[in-house]
This record gives sequence, structure tokens and C-alpha cells, in this order.
Amino acid sequence: MRVLFVEPSVGAFPCVSLGLASLAGFLGSKGHEVRLLQISERLWPIPSNLEIVEIVAEHRSDLIAFLVREDQVEWSRPVVEALREKYPRIPIGTEAGGFTRLSPAPDPGGGGTDPRDLVDDFVKDLATFRDLVGRARQVLRPALRLDWELYDLERILSARQGCLGMRLTIPGTSRPVEIPLQDVLEEVRRLQLRFPELTSFSLDEPSIALDRVALTQLCRANRRQDLRIPFIVDAHLSTFDEELAHSLKEAGCKLCRFDIERASDRYGHDHLRVPFGCHALERAMHIAHECGLHTSASLRLGLASETRDDDLETLELCARVKPGRVRWIPCAETPDLWQEKVFALAHWWMNALSDWPSAGIYRRLVEEIESLDVDNWRVRQAGLREEDRELSEELIEKGLPHYSIRLNHRIAVSSEVIVPRAGRPENEDAAVRWVATQAH
Repeated sequence: MRVLFVEPSVGAFPCVSLGLASLAGFLGSKGHEVRLLQISERLWPIPSNLEIVEIVAEHRSDLIAFLVREDQVEWSRPVVEALREKYPRIPIGTEAGGFTRLSPAPDPGGGGTDPRDLVDDFVKDLATFRDLVGRARQVLRPALRLDWELYDLERILSARQGCLGMRLTIPGTSRPVEIPLQDVLEEVRRLQLRFPELTSFSLDEPSIALDRVALTQLCRANRRQDLRIPFIVDAHLSTFDEELAHSLKEAGCKLCRFDIERASDRYGHDHLRVPFGCHALERAMHIAHECGLHTSASLRLGLASETRDDDLETLELCARVKPGRVRWIPCAETPDLWQEKVFALAHWWMNALSDWPSAGIYRRLVEEIESLDVDNWRVRQAGLREEDRELSEELIEKGLPHYSIRLNHRIAVSSEVIVPRAGRPENEDAAVRWVATQAH
């Protein structure tokens, strides 16, 4: 059976998945032919729907599994629709993880192998793989060969300035692969022998942030290595404190990512089911910065249960704690005009709400943007990226701190971690200090 995985990372840094590499190795041993189509402008031009249709035809795919993260749904939806229209008999999985609820297409009576039989065979092998992983409690064993040929690792490392972003999730499951972090480090070492340009790695698995024991083990394991590999991890308010921050710093951690979600205590109680408060985040950011750790914050805007004031409260909190970079995820499926503006320029609101000297400049800009009707907004919107960059360079020259769009259109970076123009490398991404650790 020919299986095509499609993993979009549009506007984001491409990563590799230990779970997917392990699954591909296992499926290959069962006679399945597996191919991965990574979609990222940092690797190659984004293919059109027609080009993706042609790729499926060339591969002669029997099954297509979309590995879609939350921030990639908008891009993926029309692609899936185009494929279903062109290939109604090919089963296409579109759940998070790719095929948790695979719905085989019915045989229209055209003869040949019924797609449902292929799916049944695939699902049986997938169940065997899950059972094997569950019994072994890890995937890095000889019985579960990692198929790194899925990925163009040289191109991925080049796109991320030598940093290897690694996810641990098994596609088709809701939990991360249970991999001893010592084994993760050993796998990174093996890859480093093949790819000397691999200089750091990122564990892009938010659930690790809740596991203080796992984080401590990672620190100990990396300190024991002959050559420590710089890394980044996610951090969580319930586990992050001075002791852990110092351990991470001593072990070679360069950046901690905080998923602050919302500033609202109500949201934290009702949705996150964990104690949450502005003071806790301020304390965590202060600890990280005092230890010399770079910080990144991820937040959500436009949730159905939240109001405009809630969004502004979240942006004000971000402006107050001042992470090195901020990534925001628009959540409104049909945003109103105000939300559309904030989704495009959230960092302007953060600058305006900050105590930086540049706040007055951005308050005037925000007032201008809020006053625009839809037609004038569309005209202004077309040149926002250039406008933002020109203003940012002027403020950097004057030494006025602020956030500006860097890396991608929904990541704002503090000017305090941007290399001055005089000493800036040609690579735009490398203008941000320690950009290799930026996994968002």
C-alpha cells in the first residue's frame, strides 16, 4: 500500500517527528511504501492545489494522511477538498494526527481493489505498531527502525540555522511517544555524525513542560554528554521555578517557550484546568530572564468564549512580561474587522500597551488602524509588512525597544534580540539572536 503523509508547516519552521519516522520504518517493514510531503516555504515554494494533485498521481497514493496542527487547518482545508474532488476513491485522513478517524471511500463499482480493504490492512498494521510501542514503552529500539529518509534533513537544518526541531508524537494518537530522553539525545548524536551542521535541537512537544521529572532527566543527560548540544523546551507555570531554570541553563538550554494562552483567570480555570494568573507568568518570565534564558510566548486570540477586552488583556500582559518573541494563533473562524486587524498586527497593540518609549508611536498607529473602514483597511493591509519593517529599523537605530514582525507573519520579535543592521548577516532569520532555537 502506498501511503502519502502530508504535513503542512506554512508560515512555520519545519520539524521532524520521531514518532512518524518510527511509524514509517515499521510500515516499510510490513511492505507499505511511505512518502512524506512537507509543505513549508522555508524548504521550497508552496505547491498549488493542482501541483499537489499531480504529486498524488505521480506517487499513485492508495491513502493520504494529513498531519495537521491547529495553526495549519486554514491552509489544509481547500487542499483536502481539491483532492477529494479529484480522487473520490482515495481515503483521506484529516483528523489531528492524520488518520484517527479514517473514513474509506466506497467502491463506486469501477473494479480493482476496494479502498476499504487497503484501509483495513493499514489500520491492522497501525494497531500492531501501537501495541508494540505500548509494550516497549519507547520507539528507539532495533525492532522499530527510524526511517529518516522521509525527510530532507539537510534542507530542514539549513532552514532552521542548524537546529533540528523534533516532535515526539505518534501520528494517529493523542499522546506523545514515550521515549527516554537519554535516547533522544543519542539519536541526535547519531544524526549529528551524519550532519555536522546540526548544532542544536528543539523538543517541540508541549506536554513535556508538565513533566518536571522528564525535564530534570533531560538536563542531567545533556550535562553528561561529552559535547553538550544546545536545546530548547517548552515551560509551564506549574513546573517552572528557579531550580529548574538554573538546571536548564546549566544543561545548555537556550530558550524556554511559554504557552500563556490567555491573561484571563476565568479562561485558565474553565479551559486549561490548571491554576493560572498574571503574577505567576510575570514571576516565571522574570526567573527565566534572570537566568539568561531566551523566552518565547504563544497566545491565542479571538476565541469564541472571549471578548475584545479579553484579547486586549492578553496583549497587555504580553507587553508587561516582555518575552523575547511572541507568536499568536487566530482562533476566530470568521473574524470581524477588528479581529482581522489584531490578527495581522497584534504586536502593534502590544507595543502601544507597553511602558516602552515607543508606546506613543504605536498608540497613534493603532488609532489609525482602528479607524479604517474595510476598504481602506484592505489598501493599508497590502503594505503592512514593509511599513512595519521600515519603522522597526528606524527605532532600532534610535535605540527604542519594540516588537516587529520577524521570522514569519505571526511572530513578533523584541528589538532587544535583533542584531543591529551594521553587524547583521545576509540571512534574514540569522538577524535574530539564537534564531535556531525558534521552533514556532
